[in-house]
Amino acid sequence: MATTQPIATVVAVTGQAFARNANGEMRPLKAGDVLREGEVVITRDGSHVELATSDGQRLEVQPNETVAMTVELSETTRPTPEEAVLGDATVERVIQALEGTGDIDDALEAPAAGVAGGSGGDGNSFVRLLRITEDLDPLAFEFATARSEPLPEFGSVSDDSGQNTVVTAPNNGILTLSGPATVVEGEA
Repeated sequence: MATTQPIATVVAVTGQAFARNANGEMRPLKAGDVLREGEVVITRDGSHVELATSDGQRLEVQPNETVAMTVELSETTRPTPEEAVLGDATVERVIQALEGTGDIDDALEAPAAGVAGGSGGDGNSFVRLLRITEDLDPLAFEFATARSEPLPEFGSVSDDSGQNTVVTAPNNGILTLSGPATVVEGEA
């Protein structure tokens, strides 16, 4: 089983804080615990955690935050300026291409991105939102029903006599409407 790289050490914990590993298992944090790559620090309401990275930097996780432990948190794993700088020959080729004596695409190295870039084993295509929380207890939208009294109960619809009774609606008058057949909007 491969071990992961240590990223930070817990210096102090105030309140409740946990570390969740890649399998989803959570453990409570205490001073002296080592946090490894791939773990996630989770703080509860009113709590915070102070961490010391492997290069000595201090990092504080505030209440209700979730922080993923990645190699980018430590300066010792970031690329050095020498690794990130362009060589003089590359700069000269770019200048010549810009002055019109060559193609800029030929002067630059192909990026390691896009359809053909990368090793193909880069994980998934969805975005992980570690800092999104939605508390449901207590519910923010609890409303009473519009009805203040219970629904009325109706009796049975069957008739013991077996006879159907026809009820006609009373005719109290005739309603007649009159007016123009067409109406133009804006006219009175």
